[in-house]
Amino acid sequence: MASFKLVFTFLFASSCALVVLGSYNLMPNRIGYLTFVLPSYFELIGRRCNDFSRYFCMQGYTTVQNNTARTPQGNDLSRFMRLIRNSYRDINFFSFQPDDIRNGGCCEFQLETYRMFGQAYGMAPVEYYLKLFDLRNQTEGRDLIHVKVNSFSCVKTGRPPLPQVPSAISSALIVLGSYRSVPNRLGYLRFILPSYFEEFGRQCNQFSRYFCTMGYKTVHNNTDRTPHEKDLIRFRTLINKSFRNINFFSFHINDIGNGGCCDFQLETYIKYGQAFGMPPAEYYLELIDFRNRTEGRELIYVKSWYDPDICMNVISQVSFGIGIFRDFGGRGRGKPYVLPPLGPTGEEVIVFEVAELRRKLTFSWFLRNIICPEKPEVCSPEFQNVFDVNSMRLVRALNLS
Repeated sequence: MASFKLVFTFLFASSCALVVLGSYNLMPNRIGYLTFVLPSYFELIGRRCNDFSRYFCMQGYTTVQNNTARTPQGNDLSRFMRLIRNSYRDINFFSFQPDDIRNGGCCEFQLETYRMFGQAYGMAPVEYYLKLFDLRNQTEGRDLIHVKVNSFSCVKTGRPPLPQVPSAISSALIVLGSYRSVPNRLGYLRFILPSYFEEFGRQCNQFSRYFCTMGYKTVHNNTDRTPHEKDLIRFRTLINKSFRNINFFSFHINDIGNGGCCDFQLETYIKYGQAFGMPPAEYYLELIDFRNRTEGRELIYVKSWYDPDICMNVISQVSFGIGIFRDFGGRGRGKPYVLPPLGPTGEEVIVFEVAELRRKLTFSWFLRNIICPEKPEVCSPEFQNVFDVNSMRLVRALNLS
């Protein structure tokens, strides 16, 4: 039996990472590929695949490009284990190692694959997981770059002939360059600021002196996806270990006893994610991916309370996304807007004149000045600094604290 390989290569990498709420590149630009094996009788790995599936087996995602500053974290492998353990069968990502076969095809091979080709190149567990798992939305920019075939004589092997096919494909590699990760949607992220005059703000203040995430909302469903019985289990697995990273706390009494998770988070996903055709991973990324997604998120909602002592509107809630701007406040129309005292000291607050509110209070500014000082690990390096005091007028907090 003679063997040969045909290799077709076309690598496509986007020159910029355009990140918007409706259509966006999910992760940093990387050159890499997905590997699939087809069940066959003439190759060992194909025969092993045939034990699990008569269609295909996934063998992982490979990249040799690291364009992030991320370093391996101590809980990377445990997090990836939790993600992949309940879903590897969904994409036929089986292990053919003897110990793993006894466990149903998981999980030593999967962990080793992530360690070698994901973690080593700055990929967080959820990023590598989504490179593997999101087959529904990640099609653009994936071109066939490798085909492995085995040529054989039907007479010598005794196998039935393959009509019009001179060789049999045994594996195929697909490149990942640039893709759209989720369907286009209209929606927005909601944030609460720790304040002294609103119940949500006072509750937020128990967890953070900077901000609290209240979830992602959409009323747009452009998919035919229906709820899956494992949706809530998967979303809970995703959010349970990461809700603190974005201050996505629950103020429910039962959840406060559990550190701020997870009844409220699950209710939010059911109402604003699952009900609109969003799988757990898509909704999770709408919430947590601050690093790559800034463009297309405009200030569309401000809630404020007019403080007559300082003659200013104190902001308590903001939303960023796509939509019509709404200003929900008291009787301080035309008066400046001010953020409540934030940070460890709260000695200074930042003021926005009415005319400059939407122009300056952007999502990028919110990241740089509110989110990243407390949570630098979720931000791009350019956002990891302190208050942008040079571009804003400051006033002493006085009776705001």
